[in-house]
Amino acid sequence: MIGNPRSRGPNLNKDYTNDPECFTTALREASYSGNVEVLKKLKPDPKRDDLGDLLHCAAVSGRTDAIRYLLEIGANPNDKPNGGSSALDTCLWHLNFSSTFSYYRKSLRSKYEVSKGLDSAREVAAHGAVWNPNDRSAFNDLRRALYGCEPEVTIELLKIFKQHNACPQDRLKELLSEPRMKEHLASQTQTYWLTRLGLKYEENRNPKEWSPPAHLLAHYNRAELYEKVWSEPMRILAEQYGVSDVYLARVCRLLRVPLPGLGYWAKKSAGKPTKKRPPLPPLPSEREQQIKH
Repeated sequence: MIGNPRSRGPNLNKDYTNDPECFTTALREASYSGNVEVLKKLKPDPKRDDLGDLLHCAAVSGRTDAIRYLLEIGANPNDKPNGGSSALDTCLWHLNFSSTFSYYRKSLRSKYEVSKGLDSAREVAAHGAVWNPNDRSAFNDLRRALYGCEPEVTIELLKIFKQHNACPQDRLKELLSEPRMKEHLASQTQTYWLTRLGLKYEENRNPKEWSPPAHLLAHYNRAELYEKVWSEPMRILAEQYGVSDVYLARVCRLLRVPLPGLGYWAKKSAGKPTKKRPPLPPLPSEREQQIKH
């Protein structure tokens, strides 16, 4: 004889077994565990059961198969008062965590490490879920999660949003509008994908008025960096700064430090003519001081 899957009983977690406030149902436990076979045997009923709650349970655990099953039997992907999806919000929450934990982690989380969040977000988005943040803090929460991941994670999420129309274009541009996010996605590869997705940052119509990020100006001496990048190859110089050559090249672009370009060092070592070194352009604040004097 099978018990009632909707009756509340002790939680399977041994820490909460005897706490009545933590009692749960078989349906919720099956959703948390992502066991679709058990879910099917328990027969969740859209007329009797809160499928939205079960969907939330599956999303909390990042169980893609259970998410798919519950959506296919009628769970509403967009249950928030503003028309957005709380399940999608929960899936994106997983981007804050790595599947491989380490006390000494210093590197950014990779696509593999946050695949649970990306895969579950892709599943709910494919079933019509819409990302509609409740307030400004929700934008900031997602940005912070993405800053902790490799830039490829942000691009992958943007692909999901665009492919499944899970977020309006203006909302995506608002997500990407902060200077730190622009810096995060400043490499040539990320710029390529932003262009493909129709999300490339609009160029400043008056680039002379653009100022580099303050934290980079505080960390790097522009004049010194300018002299060094024209004195030795980037891969060698990057080792002196303790960063990758790709990162240092991005710093130079953000600081408006001219770079030699591809083939420069090969031509120089072969004794062939090279392009003339362009001057280091002054920043707006420096230009204003020049004018005053």
